[in-house]
Amino acid sequence: MGVLTTKAQLIAQGLSVSTISRRSRSGRLTRLLPGVYATEKPGYMDLCRAVALWKPDAVFSHSTAGWLWGLVEAEPRSVEA
Repeated sequence: MGVLTTKAQLIAQGLSVSTISRRSRSGRLTRLLPGVYATEKPGYMDLCRAVALWKPDAVFSHSTAGWLWGLVEAEPRSVEA
C-alpha cells in the first residue's frame, strides 16, 4: 500500500470491509474521503490526489489550481475543486 489507496484497491489486496473499518478505527488507515484512505500522513499533493481518486471528473479551482500551476507559491489551506 502507498500513501493513498481506495477501498476497492484494499479489497483487491485481500482486505475485508471489516478489516478496513478496524484499521481505520485503530489509526492504521486514515479515511480522507469516502472510499479513499491514507496509510501515512498526507501532504497537500496527496490531498489533491485523494480528491481525484474520489471524484475523477473533479476540476481543481481557485488557489488549488493556482498552486498546481505554479502561479501561487503558498500552499493553500484546503483543496478547492
